Amino acid sequence: MLRRASSSTKEALPLSTGQYGQPRNGYGPRHSGYGAVHAKDHKRGSGGCGGYLPWAIVLLACILCAGFSLNYRAKYNNYRDKLGDIRKQLLKHQTKYRALEKQLRDLERKRKEAKDKKAKDKTVDKRMSHLESMQKRSQEVARDKNIKRLEAQIQRMSHREVMEIYGAGPYRVKFDVIFPTDEGIADPQGATESFTVELASVDEMPHSILFFLEQVYHELWNGATFVLNAKHIFQAGPHSLTKDSDLLHKFQSSELQKLAFQEYHEKWPHVKFTIGYAGRPAGPDWYINKIDNTEAHGPGGQVHHALKEEADPCFGKVTDGFDVVEKLFRVPGYGRHGILEKRVYIKSATVLGIE
Repeated sequence: MLRRASSSTKEALPLSTGQYGQPRNGYGPRHSGYGAVHAKDHKRGSGGCGGYLPWAIVLLACILCAGFSLNYRAKYNNYRDKLGDIRKQLLKHQTKYRALEKQLRDLERKRKEAKDKKAKDKTVDKRMSHLESMQKRSQEVARDKNIKRLEAQIQRMSHREVMEIYGAGPYRVKFDVIFPTDEGIADPQGATESFTVELASVDEMPHSILFFLEQVYHELWNGATFVLNAKHIFQAGPHSLTKDSDLLHKFQSSELQKLAFQEYHEKWPHVKFTIGYAGRPAGPDWYINKIDNTEAHGPGGQVHHALKEEADPCFGKVTDGFDVVEKLFRVPGYGRHGILEKRVYIKSATVLGIE
């Protein structure tokens, strides 16, 4: 039989331990060992939870990164789509720009062509204008020569007629006139007063003196009147005592109303008491110069006419009856042209020395 160990022996003998430091004897409370194990496991479990936290943070960061990535991916896709639209619009605008640029080049080319054409046309027009001007000038020179030739022919024909009909001259014409009275107009049956004019030489003014002699010879001035008393001239015309131009038909029917051209000779300037034809073309009205009108009625003196180089024909001068002429100059007129309130009646005009 075994002897029970003494307490001293019991204390002396060490207890063997198991793998985890548990008593291997059967005396120790098993729950004590279990509890010790769980205490250790609890301690280890506390240490394991602390090891999972970094992974949880990493996982959360990954989730956040994934969320951000998805968000940015969506934004990227949105921006990419917008960029694609912008690129399309840019391409569209570039196409339009190229088309407009092409149109601009075409317009610039056309403008340059038009400018060159205009410059060329201008040069051509200038040359044509110069050519036309030269042709026109040549025509004017030829026309002037023809006119001068016709005028010379008219003068030769007039000279021959004057010589055949009226002789070599001198040629004198007597005017019998009747003045108006204080009571009224001139009485055609009243007393007459006379003055005489001597015409220019047939060699100097043949056309004008033939024209005037023919008017007088055909009695066209009989019954006509003096109608104007301007400051510089005293003028007669184909007017009766009370009407205007009512005697013009007599001149027209005789074809003696207008001269063929403005005949003028430097030896017959418009000095005082000379007579001249009025108008352009001249006739049938004629006037007595009250003053020296050499410049005013000579060549270039009347610039209001189209051919200002022309002059009024001066074809005679008063040689007798100066007192009557001065009396004519005193007959009152009104207005700028000196229109006579009472006209002076020409009872007759006679070519002296002609039967």
